[in-house]
Amino acid sequence: MSTTLGLPDDLVERAKHLLTFHPPTSWCAEVRPELELVQDENQKIGVACSGGADSVSALLLIFTAYPKLRKRIWVLHFNHRLRQEDSDLDESFVRSIASKLNLAFIPERSQDSQKTDEGSLRDQRLRFFEKVTLKEGLKFIIQGHHLSDIAESLLWRIPRGVSVDGLISPSPVSQVGAIRFLRPLLSLTKASILDGMQKCNIPWREDCSNSEHDYLRNRMRHTVLPLWEKACDRDLLNGISKTVQCLRDESSALDYHAEVALHSCLDHTQSLKIEQLNHFPSATQIRLLRKWLDSIQAGFIDKPFLTSKAELVKDFLLTDARSLQIGDCCWVKRCDRRLSFELLNPTQLIPLSAVPLTGKIYFPGKSSSTAREICLSEGLFNEIVHGHVDPAKEAYISSKAASAGVFLRSRTLGDKFHPLGALGGKKLSDRMIDQKWSQQKKDETPVFINNTENIVWVPGFPPAEFAKIKKGNQRVIRLTYGS
Repeated sequence: MSTTLGLPDDLVERAKHLLTFHPPTSWCAEVRPELELVQDENQKIGVACSGGADSVSALLLIFTAYPKLRKRIWVLHFNHRLRQEDSDLDESFVRSIASKLNLAFIPERSQDSQKTDEGSLRDQRLRFFEKVTLKEGLKFIIQGHHLSDIAESLLWRIPRGVSVDGLISPSPVSQVGAIRFLRPLLSLTKASILDGMQKCNIPWREDCSNSEHDYLRNRMRHTVLPLWEKACDRDLLNGISKTVQCLRDESSALDYHAEVALHSCLDHTQSLKIEQLNHFPSATQIRLLRKWLDSIQAGFIDKPFLTSKAELVKDFLLTDARSLQIGDCCWVKRCDRRLSFELLNPTQLIPLSAVPLTGKIYFPGKSSSTAREICLSEGLFNEIVHGHVDPAKEAYISSKAASAGVFLRSRTLGDKFHPLGALGGKKLSDRMIDQKWSQQKKDETPVFINNTENIVWVPGFPPAEFAKIKKGNQRVIRLTYGS
């Protein structure tokens, strides 16, 4: 029942009724212990809510089933701005739900509405979730995925060629960087969720793009999956649920054996003995290498890329090469029948540091940086907007963009940066390549960020689009870099 009408005054009572359709005993067994445990803690949790039936149902069920959590639930909504007014109505609808339930509401709007592919949209949401997780200290984030999503994911992933781990996604519990996701409704079908919402007369927002065939997932959902269900001689979704659970059990077993195998291959320097590694089956080697990289890479490789990096290392072992670069500043090297992990120019790496508003911060060599909050005069504003500022040496940013302070660090894998005047966000490493920067310059140039980890300036580029100054600003922050 898609609607744009206001929410009912008795939404809390209707949510109680909804809980009788989907009690916690019907939710994923892997999720319930974490929900029970967090009740008696002081940590906050997030619930991602788009306004659709699935996420609204998840929010109302968590709210009703765990009353001790109500003052610690943060409702998260990301507005991709793809459907213009309808996207804004989705945001207003979720805001109204949070208000009706007296819950904290944290929205964010996309700064780049041009990218509409599924991967880019997912990355935008993940960056938002990670930022809120770190800022608010969320223990985990609830998502409203259901059993039908698992079936769609199987159809979507199999043609791409995936391992066991790829086939069990989305999982009831998963970790993506700093974010821990819980998906309690994975045991429920889409049909049962809609039935419960309709019988309880609870409104939701329907994304009209879900009925279009622009996205592969939609095509799978509306064409392939119904035909698959019709052709089966038994309950397809129930069979998929059992199959995926078997695969999860086997994935856990593989992980256990890979952990044992890893310890048998390690020497006292945390290097891998190649001869011992080669004794294991290919799949065990991949998991073993992934665990090894995860244990020693110290944040220089993003976790989502660990499997692909492990596969690179495995292929590297079949060659005569002595070294393999697997990141911007990290290498795997082969010597004396051992594999070791090394950082390139580790002394050049800049640790995360606060930039004092009174004084300087110094780097190895002769370089230093300052940050000063100053008044914005009309003359200074005109100089800035007319480009009379050397972006390699200084930048002026809005005080609001770094209200909790300015920090700096080395660039990290996956950093994205949207400088003033550029078309959308892009990987910082790609921008440096476009400018033909040397490896040394890439490593030595600091990245200026605010307390939410958003990049406000990189010397050599204009400041970030979101941090630009405006004529009405009374105070701005001047950042400098140089010898």
